[in-house]
Amino acid sequence: LKSAGAAAISGGQDAMGEDATEGRYRSLYEEKLNPFAAFHRRERMSRYTELNPAEKLMLNFSSFFLTNRRARLFLFTYMVCLHLLVSSTMYSVTHRSRCSP
Repeated sequence: LKSAGAAAISGGQDAMGEDATEGRYRSLYEEKLNPFAAFHRRERMSRYTELNPAEKLMLNFSSFFLTNRRARLFLFTYMVCLHLLVSSTMYSVTHRSRCSP
């Protein structure tokens, strides 16, 4: 009796998994058929191909830093360290005890 109940439960879970998989692929299929999404992709690619190499490089770097959490943290730490270095250097240069005439 336990094995029949377990089979019924697992069969129900398989049906739910199949429905979720079918729903996911259905949405992907419908997205491919959406003319507005296809137009948006084509326009985006045409604008990207019109960029010069420097603009493409900047776009790729900015998208990398905006999408990667660790890269953003590294960039923030790097900028803070640079600001501290420049500020401490400026302070030490302006507050030296020797003044040369």
